[in-house]
Amino acid sequence: MTGQVYGNFLAEKLGAELINHAIPGSSNERIFRSTVRNLNELKHQDDVLCVLNLSQIYRSELWINPDSRK
Repeated sequence: MTGQVYGNFLAEKLGAELINHAIPGSSNERIFRSTVRNLNELKHQDDVLCVLNLSQIYRSELWINPDSRK
């Protein structure tokens, strides 16, 4: 166990900079939404490689109103 994720090994093998915005427990919706946002910020960069790892097909977001917990 190295404590590294697949992206670390891939970036090292390709000699690339790793930008990892992963958050444990993220839904596919968040993965797509944040990937589009992040790629939009990198649109002026040359040679961008994007690798996505999606969770299971039925995983979705759960939004909780903090005021509803009282």
